[in-house]
Amino acid sequence: MRLTDYLSHPEALDKRTLFQLREAIARHPYDAVARLLFLKNLFLLHDPSFGDELRRAALFVPDRSVLYAMVEDKNRLLQPISPPVSAKNSQKGRTQTLIDDFINNSGTPTVPFRRTPTPADATTDYTAILNEMDDISPE
Repeated sequence: MRLTDYLSHPEALDKRTLFQLREAIARHPYDAVARLLFLKNLFLLHDPSFGDELRRAALFVPDRSVLYAMVEDKNRLLQPISPPVSAKNSQKGRTQTLIDDFINNSGTPTVPFRRTPTPADATTDYTAILNEMDDISPE
């Protein structure tokens, strides 16, 4: 078993190599390369012990960004890089679009939200509570 072969061809990792890498880690517990390959092997095999080994490897691996890249790279590539530009917004600027939206939505009256005062509110600002109670009309 040569670690450099597995580094250049990680698709060659299987159950047999999992056992070999586990033995290599038992012999050399501070070998970061063997530990990373072991984690990659667990990840590829969807092994249930991957989470525990990932926590353990975070202590031994000098650069945790390698662990993050190993686990999250595929998910990061699936997300779009930039949102698609719609045909409507491509001709207008962002400022003009915001102004148009504001004008179109300004015709609807908005009712201010009023929460009912609680006894705990009186301990902070008693006069404001009394003023709010005067503004509230019984329904």
